[in-house]
Amino acid sequence: MTKKRYRQRFTLIELLVVMGIAALLFALLGPAFRMMTKGNPVERCAGGLKLGMERARAVAIANRRAVALLLPNKEANNSAGYKYQGGGYRIAYVLQTPNGYQFDGWTPDDDWSNRSSEAFLTRISTARDASYGSTSVPVIQENIWNEGIENIGSMLLKVDHLPSDTNMSSCHALIFTAFGELKTEGTSVELYFYVAGDETANHLKIRLNKLTGKVEFVQ
Repeated sequence: MTKKRYRQRFTLIELLVVMGIAALLFALLGPAFRMMTKGNPVERCAGGLKLGMERARAVAIANRRAVALLLPNKEANNSAGYKYQGGGYRIAYVLQTPNGYQFDGWTPDDDWSNRSSEAFLTRISTARDASYGSTSVPVIQENIWNEGIENIGSMLLKVDHLPSDTNMSSCHALIFTAFGELKTEGTSVELYFYVAGDETANHLKIRLNKLTGKVEFVQ
């Protein structure tokens, strides 16, 4: 006569222990998993800004028209530009006048892009600045969108007469000529753009050559 074998069931205590371990692992690995699935916000913001620069130059050359990559900022005489600050941009055609550059229409199928709440463009400079090393990159603050991009007014030109629906009368911009040359304040050949996130080690630098239009990430 064969004996019946009974499968031993888990006890309540064992189930609670397993559930506790699972909850602990989820709490520890959850943030890393979310970061892995949605990507690094600094890389996304910097990559989007780099793509915008390359696209604006390509549009200028292809259409033989001056093109601006608008970079809204607190200094740019606007009342609602903070909505697009921190690496957000839009591409527009511009005209050069005796008083500077003025808006001449949006490029087709384009809108404001690259706005981020986790990473932002913090500074524009003519040189690699040692103060933006791995230990002193600015971190996200609650009011960062109202602070503006450091040095933007001394680096970039302005575009005036923006349409009323932007709520901005003027805006700083990267302006590319019909031949792909970048027009900015100053005579430096290279510009550096610093994109930072919420950790001091989480940052990227972009270098833009004004003459060749070459855009690249640098250490």
